Amino acid sequence: DADDLLKNSSNPNFGARITAGYNSNDGHDYGAALFGKAGSFDYLLAGNRVNEDEYKGGKNYANDYNGSNRVPYSKLDKTGYLGKIGLNINEDHRVALSHRHEQHKGERLVREEFSVGGPRLSLDRQAPAMRKMTVNHTNLEWTGKNLGFAQSANANIYRLEQGRWSADDSGNGYAGGAQNIGATKAKLDTIGANVNFDSHVHDNVVVKYGVNYRNQEVKPHQIFREGVRNQEKQDVGVYGEAIVDINDVTLTAGLRYDHFNFKAMDGKKISDGAVNPSVGVIWQAMPSLSFSASHNYATRSPRMHDALMSHGARGVVSIADGTKAEQARNTEIGFNYNDGTFGFEGSYFWQNIKDALGTSTGRDNHLCDGTNLQCASEIINAGRIKNKGYELAASYRYEGLTARLGVAHAKPRFYGERLSSNPEYASAIGRTWTASLAYRFSKPNLEVAVHRRQVEKVKPEDNFFTSNDQITAASGTGKASYGVTDISANWKPLNNDKMNVNFAVNNITNKNYIPHAQRSDLPGAGREYRIGMNYTF
Repeated sequence: DADDLLKNSSNPNFGARITAGYNSNDGHDYGAALFGKAGSFDYLLAGNRVNEDEYKGGKNYANDYNGSNRVPYSKLDKTGYLGKIGLNINEDHRVALSHRHEQHKGERLVREEFSVGGPRLSLDRQAPAMRKMTVNHTNLEWTGKNLGFAQSANANIYRLEQGRWSADDSGNGYAGGAQNIGATKAKLDTIGANVNFDSHVHDNVVVKYGVNYRNQEVKPHQIFREGVRNQEKQDVGVYGEAIVDINDVTLTAGLRYDHFNFKAMDGKKISDGAVNPSVGVIWQAMPSLSFSASHNYATRSPRMHDALMSHGARGVVSIADGTKAEQARNTEIGFNYNDGTFGFEGSYFWQNIKDALGTSTGRDNHLCDGTNLQCASEIINAGRIKNKGYELAASYRYEGLTARLGVAHAKPRFYGERLSSNPEYASAIGRTWTASLAYRFSKPNLEVAVHRRQVEKVKPEDNFFTSNDQITAASGTGKASYGVTDISANWKPLNNDKMNVNFAVNNITNKNYIPHAQRSDLPGAGREYRIGMNYTF
């Protein structure tokens, strides 16, 4: 909202903000915002652009395409803007209308998560083409309080349009291949609404309740096979939760019902619903120490087939009778200690997902050429997923000094031979250690910091898809460990947030590494110098 930015403006009713930055990977960014208020109205208009060249890998990295140290076809031009207008009807009611647009443009490969080079990922197969990925989000929101039956409430209705435009998809089999002539555009349209209420039914009892609705439709550029329809899905959820404070203990209990209606590529319709309970407890053992535990159920309705392949030329994906939403059971325990100087926190969780969704042909429907009717497949409940993990963190703060150390780890397990043979649901990440040490000087108002991220290796048996509960090293692929160190500085020349100047050197040792949060061999960025500033007036 405009009020958030007016806090740093010289004028209480109008302000502007400019930003600019540069990085050594031949990238630059700039942006501006105008904001203000007039009577009961307030407004905000902001825009930015980020232009990034192909980034460099770390020490000794050479791509398989032309042997340079840059990652081919990673150049991107990013633009975005936000417009928002608000009306304070009175002290208790406010309405706001906003529209956000984002676009990423660049010459991209068919399989963006893979590099280019070698016989399998040749330039012909990767078929680079100019592409734009866009997001348009329009939102109308109301907030209110002192409603009698409810002390506070909010409601919104929105439209979200996600689009993909390509100048030439004739070399992209996923998009239809040679059948595509000229530019193509695929879209996913979402319309949704939410209503939420908070009611204080007693001095120590709060009840939260509401309704959520979402309708999604996939719109391919062209349909190539008779009988193929636009996929659609509606999700509706109603919920209620009670929060009760009893001395040093807070108890929560909730119940949610979720229902979906699904229409597949061939027009077949399936619907189902599920009840999801939840319970939780927080015990404030001391002013500086608390313990918590929770257990809840959550469902996820069937996912529509990839919008890029929803044209029918690569097979038709239907949905099997009786297909249900995935249902997860989540349990978590944790603690938190903070006395103002020392801080310690941690949590451990278990997750079990039944009726995990897959297809009757695994990933084989990706390999269809549109002429083989045997390639038709169905969305099914294909297996189950288990996950468990923990997070631990410690911190120390004294005057201008802040130190932090943390570790996090999780081990997902997938069971079901008709789940995809590729890690499309998740990618295993090694145990991750993070540490930072920062100091803020009073004169000048300057904070300098060093950050370290150390990721342990992933064993093959921890990155796999399997069935019949058999876990073997041959089921998966290992990942090498790596560590990256960054340094940063933040300077406030005016001793407040009206102006910030930021400096950073990322990956100061120019480490050549493969991030774990992907399934390909794309390297992380090598050493990169960054400088940025923002000024509000």
